[in-house]
Amino acid sequence: MLSEHVVEQDVAMLPAAVAGVVLWGFMQGRMWRQDASLVDADGTINEAGQRLVDLRREWMSDARGTVDGDGNFRFRGYHGTYVVQVTTAAGKTLKTFTVDKGDTSLVVDMAN
Repeated sequence: MLSEHVVEQDVAMLPAAVAGVVLWGFMQGRMWRQDASLVDADGTINEAGQRLVDLRREWMSDARGTVDGDGNFRFRGYHGTYVVQVTTAAGKTLKTFTVDKGDTSLVVDMAN
């Protein structure tokens, strides 16, 4: 039952189709459904909980690298808000940007 529940979430929570997720409980013995916990009563993440952790990690975009000769850095990511950090000899610069549905290419000006 736990695996089926998480598989259903896997399908339902595709990043392009879902705006958010509500968990009505997660700890064994502290929710109305006894067979749907993500964490055992002792605080250990169970198999279903680990699957959810893995899915979240899979959906997160973490790109690292260097810019090309034109000063561009290309990566593929999901819709959402990102923080980019550029490190140079002069120090680190952080900039927040958003990838909206339908965006195919973005330019983030790190100078401003």
